[in-house]
Amino acid sequence: MIKLRDLISEGKISSDIERIAKKFDIKFKKKTKKVYTNAFMKPTQGFDMKGEDVTYDDWMDYDSPEDLDIDKFLKEISKKYKETDRLDTRSGPHVTFMNRKKDPKTKFVISIGNGMFPAGYYVSYEGVKGQ
Repeated sequence: MIKLRDLISEGKISSDIERIAKKFDIKFKKKTKKVYTNAFMKPTQGFDMKGEDVTYDDWMDYDSPEDLDIDKFLKEISKKYKETDRLDTRSGPHVTFMNRKKDPKTKFVISIGNGMFPAGYYVSYEGVKGQ
């Protein structure tokens, strides 16, 4: 049974990320990519299960501001979505968030990396389109 809260929040992850990014002066260049996968199939269907075509939002910002506060940006996102995995590297964090625990389609990734020159950060968002 679908709960009303899930219906209201459905289809808002990408718009929430875009709204939060706008607060930090991040402007994404929006692209999509289509992937054939069976990652979202139920395991009860057996080994011969067929996959499906899934469209991903694959956004990138190459010109983010030099004074971007990474921790504040990620904290703003984690107020609304649950952080499931974090990998901190020298170039920047790679953080996985999830909206609903039982729905793997609500999983998305925010990656932030330093450029080779002191020109700011690269910020990317990848998640299932329409979630």
